Amino acid sequence: MSDRLKLSEMVVGGVKFLRYLLKGGIFNINLEVTKRCNARCDFCDYWKEKPPDEMDDYVCVVKKLNPLSVSLTGGEPLLRKDLEEIIHRLRKNFGFLYISLITNGMLLTYKRGLRLWDAGLNELSISLDYLDKRHDDTRKLPGLTAHILEIAPQLARAGVDMCFNVVIKKGNLEEVPNIIEWAAE
Repeated sequence: MSDRLKLSEMVVGGVKFLRYLLKGGIFNINLEVTKRCNARCDFCDYWKEKPPDEMDDYVCVVKKLNPLSVSLTGGEPLLRKDLEEIIHRLRKNFGFLYISLITNGMLLTYKRGLRLWDAGLNELSISLDYLDKRHDDTRKLPGLTAHILEIAPQLARAGVDMCFNVVIKKGNLEEVPNIIEWAAE
């Protein structure tokens, strides 16, 4: 992340973090940028709900709460056509703000991943509960696992920082070491 920040932004970030350590405050906020979702996960019911209107600008929320970090979540954030603009506005208004995006990955393309990164994203977090078809079955998205296993290494080679979220549930705890090993490669 430091190679993407100006010296002044690093100083502001350091002061902000020191103030957080000394006085407390909000470390991270989750900004639910949409409730719409293309998955039909068996542990989530967002897809059953009629989505409410979506905000266009989150700068005022972030200014009010003043966190060190923001996670863009959903639903599925990649359904937002203006996601790059949301990230860009946050980056423009807050030099030191760690911005992550949590996605199921199905709508992620190489070009979109690079556009998100160029807009100011610091970390792309992809949900991955299994390394095989069981992940597709859980999310009700055929081909999802193969897509993630293909796109994630491409984006990593391009310099996009990423991590993987695993929803621990009955039957996949033994899969976690395999996911960690795959992600480390």
